[in-house]
Amino acid sequence: MYRRIFIFWCLLILALTQTGCFGLIVMTPQDCDRSGDSISLPGTSKTPSTKEDVREFFGESDEIITISESKEAWIYKKDIWCGVIPVFILPMPIIFPLCNGFDRIDFRGNEAMSLHSKKEYGIGFFFGLTPYGLGGGVIGQEQFPCGDNMLSGPKYSKADKIPDTAGLVYLYRQHQQEFIIKSYIIKTDNKVIATLYSGGYNPYFSKSGENEFSATYETGTTYTEWEGTSVKLDIKAGQVYYIKAEDRPGPNGPHLVIVAPEVAEKEIANCERKMKLLTAK
Repeated sequence: MYRRIFIFWCLLILALTQTGCFGLIVMTPQDCDRSGDSISLPGTSKTPSTKEDVREFFGESDEIITISESKEAWIYKKDIWCGVIPVFILPMPIIFPLCNGFDRIDFRGNEAMSLHSKKEYGIGFFFGLTPYGLGGGVIGQEQFPCGDNMLSGPKYSKADKIPDTAGLVYLYRQHQQEFIIKSYIIKTDNKVIATLYSGGYNPYFSKSGENEFSATYETGTTYTEWEGTSVKLDIKAGQVYYIKAEDRPGPNGPHLVIVAPEVAEKEIANCERKMKLLTAK
């Protein structure tokens, strides 16, 4: 049995070396501990996130640990990708969610004090045939940098009920393998209604009638001055709509696209609710 496996891998490596590009991406878990951040949540004042904020956006925690009379920790458990991805011109996933990840929020009283996460970290080894011989390199990437006070919520699910006077708009962004994670700010009526991260989504109950949605990069990024596109929707009460945000090549801001429900529901299926957590200093 082991001999067959050994022969298979030898043949695979040999085949890859006969092409122009091959390599491996290794996904491993990484611990990230953040506290004292000064990032405010959209729609809230610049104060620490409260238990109500966290529960409303991310749902009930999987576990609550009492640390002392005034301190407790909420644990959100999740599977994270661990394994090896061979690359033969394009990645060929041979990877499984074998590792246990989590987001742990420590509260003092009702205020969030810190966020400790275990998330994916990827490092890649790439080689290729060049006119000068065999070349190669090493790159590293994590799903969200430890510098980002990021919390991942539940995956997409349809809302149970839509208000009689509003329509439901799902704003989403498919996962992008980026080395610089750029967040998108979505506005309507000149008001911020969502911040979209790679692989994230937000539901928004919109008033009936014609509504315009616009996108730009989050303040503080290198790309803030690049204004994105806008789209208009004639919202009907009780109806569901989907808007996708995506990058386009060149010096442009994020683009918004209205997507048909039958297409959008497939694209949004693996998106999660994501938001930066504001913690007390």
